[in-house]
Amino acid sequence: DKAFLCGYLKISGLTDEFPELTTYFEGEIVGSRHSFVTGKWDADETTDREHWSKFVPFGKEGYSARMAHSSANLDPCNDDFVFMRWK
Repeated sequence: DKAFLCGYLKISGLTDEFPELTTYFEGEIVGSRHSFVTGKWDADETTDREHWSKFVPFGKEGYSARMAHSSANLDPCNDDFVFMRWK
């Protein structure tokens, strides 16, 4: 319902200086509550377009075509992909 997740991410073998690193993250699941447009964390629409365009689900149509459809129509429980933004 809140489309929010948080947890710890453990990375091993990152660098010689930090062979193991654990970090806390918070994230939002894109859908009816959170859109593809971030609107915070110093991200503007250009930043969002550059980021989301890197992912295969946007296909040849690209970010603009996907954005033409409301994020409210996304159902992470019944879709092939779950879009999230982590901070």
